[in-house]
Amino acid sequence: MTSERPDAKTPDEAYVWIWLPGATEPVVAGRIARDGARLIFNYGQSYLDRDDRIPIYEPELPLRRGAISPGRSAPSGRDGTISARKPH
Repeated sequence: MTSERPDAKTPDEAYVWIWLPGATEPVVAGRIARDGARLIFNYGQSYLDRDDRIPIYEPELPLRRGAISPGRSAPSGRDGTISARKPH
């Protein structure tokens, strides 16, 4: 259940965590930020430096440095993946 708060602002950015295969705790994989109507994702340097890194979602979020703007085929959020919509 969520509460509607008229004074609450939709966040402009969030850290993205991932559970790597065989891991018992999640790690920060990167950051997603709003740029107008678009979402921009950046893998964190420490995540890219890991030997056990994996892409979060292929082919839209390949393992690479720099800003990635997922295309139209990126997840819609209905299955719990990244979404530009605020919670209801």
